Amino acid sequence: MAIIKHISIRKAPKEFLGYILNGNKNDHAKLASAINCVAEVDGAYEIMKTLYNINAPQTLIGKERENGKSSVKLHHYIQSFSPEENKNLTPEEAHKIGEEWVKKCFGEKAVAVISTHIDRGHLHNHIAILPYTLDRKHIIDNMETLEKYRSISDKICDSHGLSVIKVRKHKNTAKYKEWLERQNGTSWKSKIAEEIDRLIVDDNVHSIDDMKKQLERKGYTVRLGNYMTIKLPKMEKSIRTRRLGDGYELDDLIYRIAHKDKEISDAAIAKFSGEQKIYALYYRYMQISIFHPVQKSKPRFKYEQLRRTADILTLMNSENIYTSNDFEEKIRLNDENRRGQKREIERLKKRKKYFESQESNNNYAEEERNIDSAIEGAEILLSKYEEERARYIECYKEFLKVTQDNMYEELKKNEKERESIAEQIYSERQNSAGRNISDNPNENSTSSQSER
Repeated sequence: MAIIKHISIRKAPKEFLGYILNGNKNDHAKLASAINCVAEVDGAYEIMKTLYNINAPQTLIGKERENGKSSVKLHHYIQSFSPEENKNLTPEEAHKIGEEWVKKCFGEKAVAVISTHIDRGHLHNHIAILPYTLDRKHIIDNMETLEKYRSISDKICDSHGLSVIKVRKHKNTAKYKEWLERQNGTSWKSKIAEEIDRLIVDDNVHSIDDMKKQLERKGYTVRLGNYMTIKLPKMEKSIRTRRLGDGYELDDLIYRIAHKDKEISDAAIAKFSGEQKIYALYYRYMQISIFHPVQKSKPRFKYEQLRRTADILTLMNSENIYTSNDFEEKIRLNDENRRGQKREIERLKKRKKYFESQESNNNYAEEERNIDSAIEGAEILLSKYEEERARYIECYKEFLKVTQDNMYEELKKNEKERESIAEQIYSERQNSAGRNISDNPNENSTSSQSER
């Protein structure tokens, strides 16, 4: 397989050409070639400088733009092949793949230098592309074009009998190298994340300082400030926890420790039943997907979604809500309470109006003050009922999205490695079913009562 990475060269283009054409790295220029250019530092620089100055609004060695940022002088692409391919891939074939990739991505009019380096444990091509072609087309790089170039590289590798990364559609916080290490179980970042996950549910960890002490006892070097930075024993590299993925920001870790009961385990799921268990299984699925990603893809969930789902599960558990019917009953009772409270407020206001129409005396004034106090209390209680109703409806809608009939197939479609969880959800669904809620919950409440 080959991984494509892009770097914009904004300064010192000649020095950059000198690096990629270093004879100690490319078998003394035997693995260097050019398209509409020459594979030699001085010659390549002069050709590229001339063509750049003709086409670009700024010269190759021009000053920075008004915004303080230099324009892109050259595009630097690195095409890295997996060390596993060394047995089947020769340096010459790797170089040929690089040339083929340049022509298919940028066309025959591109101005490029290709140099294959063999000085590392894996073969890799360094490719310099002038931002302007011979027919004066401007070459730009963004995420869309990069994904296109990666796809072309995959097809070329496949045609040469090399493996490809099958799922590679979105940018993630983890880089491709990290993804490959996770696949092989050698990722040091993954080890740190797993250690943090274990400590979060540890009964002896009650604060972020407790977590720091526990990590230090295990040999980690930990710094706490605006961020949490961790270094593995016997390693020079350190990393901010936020780089481990969603849910590892310092604030998120503090929240997760304070709400460790929401870090649901497989054993805890067994305590739930009915549709509540389906939701618990889905929460576990989200948790695994966020904290233990196993493939390079756009994260399906955000940590904020996990928090929200945990809050809904907590509400269901505390309010003894096990099915969609239970939700509807809660909303129905809330509607009754709200209507009763509104009638009480209206009654108090009429009584107040009556006293205001009477001749003033001390008895009436005292009674009026009591009524004002009662109205204020009733309005506060009504406000609480309104908030409770809004929370019930919002949670109910989210609950139905998870317990709807197509959730089983949806899980299988997006995360095949989570099929065991999907199978559990499918099994639970046999005895439970969800229905859509309308904006007017009274309609659903009425229908559910008739069913009951």
